[in-house]
Amino acid sequence: MLGSYTLLSTLALSTVAAALPASERRTNNQAQCNLRFDKRLQFVNGVFRTAIFSDLHYGEAQGIEWHPWGIEQVSSARVWRFRRSLEKGDIKSTRVMNTVIHAEKPNLVVFNGDQVTGEGLLAENATRAYDRCLEATVKSGLPFAAIYGNHDNSVNISHTKLYNHEKSNYKRWSMTQANPDSASDQNGIYNYVLPVFENSSATSPSILMWFFDSRSGISKNAADYEDWVDPKVSPWIRSTAACIRSTYNLRSLPPSLTFVHIPVRRMKRLQSTDVNLRPANYKPTFINIDPVDSQGENHPNVSRPDAPFWHAMHRTLNGAHENGIIATIVGHDHGNDWSAKSSTSPWPHCFARHTGYGGYGFWTRGSRVVEVRSGLNSKGDSQALIANSWIRLETGDKISESTLWKA
Repeated sequence: MLGSYTLLSTLALSTVAAALPASERRTNNQAQCNLRFDKRLQFVNGVFRTAIFSDLHYGEAQGIEWHPWGIEQVSSARVWRFRRSLEKGDIKSTRVMNTVIHAEKPNLVVFNGDQVTGEGLLAENATRAYDRCLEATVKSGLPFAAIYGNHDNSVNISHTKLYNHEKSNYKRWSMTQANPDSASDQNGIYNYVLPVFENSSATSPSILMWFFDSRSGISKNAADYEDWVDPKVSPWIRSTAACIRSTYNLRSLPPSLTFVHIPVRRMKRLQSTDVNLRPANYKPTFINIDPVDSQGENHPNVSRPDAPFWHAMHRTLNGAHENGIIATIVGHDHGNDWSAKSSTSPWPHCFARHTGYGGYGFWTRGSRVVEVRSGLNSKGDSQALIANSWIRLETGDKISESTLWKA
């Protein structure tokens, strides 16, 4: 229920990421919340649509000797043919994104981690792979927000290098943020929130989009990196939520859409108690091939390392007096694109579709799309929200439609 949180009724928009008036750019409270943005996201004619590009794995053609799945995906393991195939993979990945952007006309693109295959990148041109990854979105003039995955952190690349490259070269489009107070690990500080407004005159947001950094990395010893959201994010979520209420004079938070690359451990339980038990004719259709590879998987002796993060979401963003979480969107496991919830995971936890031709997997590539609509309720006297989701495939087909949330 929306409770005491009221959406504004005017539905007239012409710009998705409009420049803020100087008077609105940084209030003292916004500075304290670290709401650093010089553009504002807003609904267009009552709709805000997000296209999620996950596990793109650009740059695998640079370093090739370690790619068992790459060898499996080409007809010959001869080096020159392998390199040529992987270079074509980047071209195909760009084609997938162009297809999705053309079909969906999203208001925001989210890069949901593993934009590159870091362990295959060469030092002299590591960020060039990221340029190719961003090309379709930037050429379309769309704002984007990024989180980073385990393959985005290796010898020649890191979350910090990717972030700095974004801000140096794509500041006009990048809405990604760093919050040093949200993590002890430098490569885990890319936790942030973006408010989305009903229109250009709205003084408080209609929804919040939260992005979380699950850290990790690739090396010969998987345990070299902690593969979970830094526990320091828990107090950061609480303090940021409180600051948002204060900044916008809200009694409760707007509905929240959350993103993280590596799945939370709760999704292992969802898979075993719900998804694995679905009948063959279950609708909407879904892929459920990979056992969930969750946060903390590389550290089996650490008990529930993602618990501080998940409980902060549950108690703060989905608390009894809040408007709740629309969904948590994850990537990482290329062979899954399902969505599920239960009494112990009371909001939808959804896999994004594997978008890129890099990485393992033979499934048709695509993108999970989340659309939030606002409008009059059944009585016609106030605003309501409904969030729907579907998969847009590289073929142009639209599949797996479902409702994630409604007020």
